[in-house]
Amino acid sequence: MHDHNIRQEIKITLEGDPLHQEGCWLVGQELSHRRDPRMDVQDLTRRSAYLRFSDYPGLPDFIYSKPIDRFSKETYVVEVETNLTSGNLSKKLKQFRQKGITDVIIIDLKQFKDQENWVKLGAYIRERLP
Repeated sequence: MHDHNIRQEIKITLEGDPLHQEGCWLVGQELSHRRDPRMDVQDLTRRSAYLRFSDYPGLPDFIYSKPIDRFSKETYVVEVETNLTSGNLSKKLKQFRQKGITDVIIIDLKQFKDQENWVKLGAYIRERLP
């Protein structure tokens, strides 16, 4: 049986503070273990669609699709936040809730107190992912 997840590539951009980068790495690590993971934030059409918005012209950290059955899937935007405010939360939700997006998942790392513990941080992130 051929394993399709060998050497899977998930792109993570270096942006934000070190905690944001570590959180994104842990999200990518967790999603890479999912069944038939599909990371499509790298898709050029998807990227240009997000960059056209004037309210919050930015790309989400992750766009993750998971199959429901042979004919349908759910697609989630996953954002890792280290300094979440009500202002940037509403801007991101407004931009990222587009047609074809099942839900926007905001992982607020400010709520997690033991930030030096990667095992606990990974569990905290895992609990919040769809």
